Amino acid sequence: MLVRPASGAMAAVHPLEIVIHTLGLSISGEDPVGLALGGSETAVVSMARALSRRGHRVSVASGRETADRVSGVDYLPAVALAEHLRDRPCDLFLSCRHHDVLSQPIAARMVGLWYHDHVDAYGPGDPLRARSRASFSLFLSRFHLEGFERRVRG
Repeated sequence: MLVRPASGAMAAVHPLEIVIHTLGLSISGEDPVGLALGGSETAVVSMARALSRRGHRVSVASGRETADRVSGVDYLPAVALAEHLRDRPCDLFLSCRHHDVLSQPIAARMVGLWYHDHVDAYGPGDPLRARSRASFSLFLSRFHLEGFERRVRG
């Protein structure tokens, strides 16, 4: 449930602890418009900032080497993820693009898969293995969704 404060911004009544995990290019959290940052990484930064503006506590685990807080979002090295979640499980763990992380225990109340690539970019069993841990999947387009639906049915 969201409420609209007097300022007009949306805020969460009960903020969620959200962790977004991705590998690939290192994400600094800086404004992606002026950086040579990939499309998937730009989407992660944009979503993390939007969720934070709505009052949620958001962390992004990526290929970076140090931890930092930028625009209300905590950015941490992916290798520090297990330690980050050890004492405080998250409400939502969103695995973005690289779903091998789900082969390890993840302390989360809900797990989501965010697919950025065409189905052929994933190994033969990858989508099915990751889906077994997930409560939902997020696709960039109907084209992406239909490719995964064909693979799952086939």
